[in-house]
Amino acid sequence: MKKNSTQTWIIVLSILAITMAFALLMSKKNQSGPEKSLEFEYQQAKMAAQSSPITTPLPTVETVIPTAVSSEYQYVIQIISLSDQMKAEGVLTKLTSAGFTGYVAKTDLGQKGVTYRVFVGPFISKDDAATKLPDVKAIYKDAFILRI
Repeated sequence: MKKNSTQTWIIVLSILAITMAFALLMSKKNQSGPEKSLEFEYQQAKMAAQSSPITTPLPTVETVIPTAVSSEYQYVIQIISLSDQMKAEGVLTKLTSAGFTGYVAKTDLGQKGVTYRVFVGPFISKDDAATKLPDVKAIYKDAFILRI
């Protein structure tokens, strides 16, 4: 009877050791997976925002282009459209530090959700926008001119 009891304990302890090793392996795998990468990016963006805080609220289309003068400014350069406001602010910060004037516009797309579009401008003419476009495309290759 003692021999069977010893064998049972050896089997139980072996299963326990294998389970613990598997759990440890899975926890290490989760630490280096895509979730960790997204968390790292979030923390990086958060630290960047804290090191250079935006003291005024982000301008919107209405505040940057008042309706009284909106007919004078008819063009912008759209950089990107993002669902994450923090990332849009980061793009704007990068553009501002490169010497561009721009803004983020919140756009509600109904069932598709809210997007934050980053623009450079506004410009009075398409030619004015076209003059800046190559400089902008050096940073964001997918930028394009948009009539507002």
